[in-house]
Amino acid sequence: MILGVTGHQDLPDDLLAGLQERLHDVLVRHEVEAVVSCLARGADQVVTRAVLDRGGALDAVLPCHDYRDLFEGASLAAFDDLVGRAEQVTELPYPTCSEEAFLAGGLVVVERCDLLLAVWDGHPARGLGGTEDVVSYARVRGRRTLVTWA
Repeated sequence: MILGVTGHQDLPDDLLAGLQERLHDVLVRHEVEAVVSCLARGADQVVTRAVLDRGGALDAVLPCHDYRDLFEGASLAAFDDLVGRAEQVTELPYPTCSEEAFLAGGLVVVERCDLLLAVWDGHPARGLGGTEDVVSYARVRGRRTLVTWA
């Protein structure tokens, strides 16, 4: 099974422990072999790393040419590590980061996965391309969607 991931970039510390436990259950129950991810900090990186740590493959979707410039510190190091471990990297044709680019990245994730995992608090997106938009698109497309906020 190919797992797609979308979710919040800023995850509360108390959420992370529960999320790790929930991820293990999801990955085992759904026999996840690969993940499709935009590698954003937060949920994308946590879920992607969990799949890779279990021996899965990564299909990385980079929403724009200067996407790497959004990262700093630990999230930049994690981004570079994950891109280096990807079996496939797709860079979308947006020259700079924008809400449209982020939405396009999320839509590609949905199209390439069998199951979308959304780490989402259920609140409306703060801009185009947020978790709500990706979940809504997945549901319209009939993609199996699992929402968790541990």
